[in-house]
Amino acid sequence: MSLTLADCPATTLVGVDMADTLNATWDAIRHQEPDVPRAQVSIVRGKGSPHWRPDQRVVHVAESTVSAGAQEVLHFLLHQAAHDLVSEAPAGSEGKYHGNAYKAAAERLRLHVEYVDGNGWARTSLTEKAREIYKPQITQLESARQNWDVPERPPSRRITVHCQCPRNLQVVPSVFAKGPIRCEVCGQPFAA
Repeated sequence: MSLTLADCPATTLVGVDMADTLNATWDAIRHQEPDVPRAQVSIVRGKGSPHWRPDQRVVHVAESTVSAGAQEVLHFLLHQAAHDLVSEAPAGSEGKYHGNAYKAAAERLRLHVEYVDGNGWARTSLTEKAREIYKPQITQLESARQNWDVPERPPSRRITVHCQCPRNLQVVPSVFAKGPIRCEVCGQPFAA
């Protein structure tokens, strides 16, 4: 019989600040799925973790993910935890491919999984069951997010453009305006 997070002592759900709350949420994921390894969770600028290496025990959550809301943070952590449940990434994938083992792991963590051409079972989203199970963590994350201040930084002059692979580039608007930039992998032009 599987325990629910309601069976956890209340002290496991308490976080003083965002960093503590992120780590408490990771611990709650581990309580629900004990095969997920221990990890330290921290907030970083940029994209966050490509967290598929078995020796990596730090999960980096992007500032933009925290700013997007509690459910997006939970989704990101569950997505990373699913990578940890897969013993190996497919050969040559550099961890970017989400194979059948990843799909099974993500579903085990109660994520909805969809296939993306060229990237495998990469598109994940929270299911209602995940929202129900992790309701205390969602509430705690949202509370901590209300008290969290995004560090100030100067505005970027660059824009991010995407192709259909999906690959991303950052360019200054004047360069992008000069004409199409094509992806050498899919042959499609990058779009803003």
